[in-house]
Amino acid sequence: MDSLNSILGNKEFNEPEIIEKLKQYIQLTYNSKSTIKVGPKGVTIIVSSSALANTLRLNMPDIKRRLAIKDRFNIRIG
Repeated sequence: MDSLNSILGNKEFNEPEIIEKLKQYIQLTYNSKSTIKVGPKGVTIIVSSSALANTLRLNMPDIKRRLAIKDRFNIRIG
């Protein structure tokens, strides 16, 4: 029987490209940190303020177009 280390030792655990794109965009545009989660129902963006969350909601069509993202978005404050 193989050990867990031998099974997972050679695997690379990189973030999906969409997470990197969104984090960079939010950091550069709004100078704020965010948490991004990718799930079966779409992408969840968690930000610290309600003002930023509403700004992202209003700009979401533009963000999707700029970053070439087609997934569904949920924005949460947390």
